[in-house]
Amino acid sequence: ICTMFEKRYSIGVGALTNSLVAAGFSGTFCVGYRGPLPSWLDQCTVEVAGERWRVGGLTLHFIRMETADHFTNHKPQFMLRLFDQQAQRMFYLDPDIVVKCRWDFIEEWTSDAVSLCADIHAQCPVGQPLRRAWERYFAPHGLHFRQQLNTYVNGGFIGVSRTHRS
Repeated sequence: ICTMFEKRYSIGVGALTNSLVAAGFSGTFCVGYRGPLPSWLDQCTVEVAGERWRVGGLTLHFIRMETADHFTNHKPQFMLRLFDQQAQRMFYLDPDIVVKCRWDFIEEWTSDAVSLCADIHAQCPVGQPLRRAWERYFAPHGLHFRQQLNTYVNGGFIGVSRTHRS
């Protein structure tokens, strides 16, 4: 699992961490960050090594981000960097998300398909003005929309397994 944060979003990383532990996740949670480490780390059970801490069965691994890019635009590169370290599955969750279901449900979901969530304002039909604006913006850059789904997918959550990576 991975996320990225800067500034006050460290509070969200703490809430996300607690929700992952409560959901039954055990494994590595990679956290890309800019600025100082969260002040709540002193409440974790033990610093394992370097920028790694244990919380229940979860190991937090903090990775300083050297990019000047807005993190929204850096998610794919961060995920690919981690995925290339032999991960079998990869999940990205924004630091303002909390998990409210069993973690094994999310893993099962991702074993069958790429896991995505609809945005809170999910309806975005083909003729919707915002979608047309995106098409006009990206066309001069050689990017053309082929997807005709009427749903706008939230960029704050994705799960993919190695078998679904092209």
